[in-house]
Amino acid sequence: MSKRLNTKYTDFLKEETLYLHFSLSQLIAHMPKGPVSTLLLFLTQNDIYPDSAPINFISLSDTINMLKYPPMNKRVDNGRHDDHYEIPTQTSARIGRIVKSIVSKVDKSKFSCEYKGSATFDGGKNITFNVSKNGKSFAKFYDENPDIITLDSPSNNLRTFVQVTKGTKVIGSTIYDYDDETGRIYWDDDRDYFTITLTDPIDINGVEDVTIKFDAVFSGKRIEDINDSHIEKFVNDITAFIKMNMSTENSVIEEVKGEDIRKWYNTDNYQSKTGQLGGSCMSYEFCQGYLDIYTENPHQISLLILKSDNNKLIGRALLWKLDNGKRFVDRVYCHTDYDLKIFDKWAIDNKCIYRSPGNNNNITYYENGVKIEPEALEVTLHNCDFDQYPYVDTLCYLDQESCTLSNEPIQFDMELRDTDGKWSEWYNDNDNYDPDY
Repeated sequence: MSKRLNTKYTDFLKEETLYLHFSLSQLIAHMPKGPVSTLLLFLTQNDIYPDSAPINFISLSDTINMLKYPPMNKRVDNGRHDDHYEIPTQTSARIGRIVKSIVSKVDKSKFSCEYKGSATFDGGKNITFNVSKNGKSFAKFYDENPDIITLDSPSNNLRTFVQVTKGTKVIGSTIYDYDDETGRIYWDDDRDYFTITLTDPIDINGVEDVTIKFDAVFSGKRIEDINDSHIEKFVNDITAFIKMNMSTENSVIEEVKGEDIRKWYNTDNYQSKTGQLGGSCMSYEFCQGYLDIYTENPHQISLLILKSDNNKLIGRALLWKLDNGKRFVDRVYCHTDYDLKIFDKWAIDNKCIYRSPGNNNNITYYENGVKIEPEALEVTLHNCDFDQYPYVDTLCYLDQESCTLSNEPIQFDMELRDTDGKWSEWYNDNDNYDPDY
């Protein structure tokens, strides 16, 4: 049965969040920090970006200076965000245009808040708003603005301005960028007090009220201050970063076996620690000992690698020789979506089965560029008895008696889905479920 396409965007997306594809968000996270990059990351972490915005679920495109996103009337109401990045009908636009649209659609009032009320002073320097004394007004103010008041994301800071007045005269103020290490602004555990420490003490005689304003700032800039020059710099930075990480047109995929698999899993040989390749859980030095099942079965397991011009890894995927004579290209780990297409083309040219990227819980299989029905993929190994095992994406079910790995849990002893070299054992002597880590 075909899925009904949702034409009402607000029916699908209930949260106000900016969604960026993993590869794109990782590129931005590893770029030089600036107002635009820190703002975009902030919007992916907070419910601020409006659900009615036409641009969302943004990913890399085939063109370096463009990004793509699904049209609103093509987004499927199935609750799975990842599906939207793979919708065939995508709209492409220049990076600068997309950023300008995002900035213009955001409710800028959500990036600052202001409170005025009575307070108590300690030595003329520590200001405490007492919930009991201020009634419910301050508690309500805090509850309505928690993302701004408690802002501590590493991608941005909180700029706080405190103004103490006597009549119409300002007699003391402070402004600074806040982070957790300053400890000058805090909300205590029982939520009865909110304390601010001024830069300098003041004479509190006759003080009538205190005004405090919180502004979210991104690399020192409020969202109102982000202009065309900031956007242009971001476009130049991300374009250069994409070029640095994407493969060249004449890139060739190599097949390696044995100890070379261990070499190219090691993060020391990566072009950069970005994208799904940089985030791979098996890339660390301490994981090298987990890979024996790959290196000790060269007739059944090899590794496809894609390297940059300076001989650094920018993409890899396991290649399995299946018992039915076919070959299967496993999950691809690479820096950018551009490189994914190179692996897909290799699989098609070499008549291999291959799978969808990411998300091991909802795998789609392809052959010759066409989606196929899920089938049992099995590999009988020469050696499967090891002290440690890697996290295996697809063929993760091991039957020790037959030394067979499969993608289907029909009959198996161990599930190889642990990132610490361990496994799950599923059968005891009575063939009952008995997990053991």
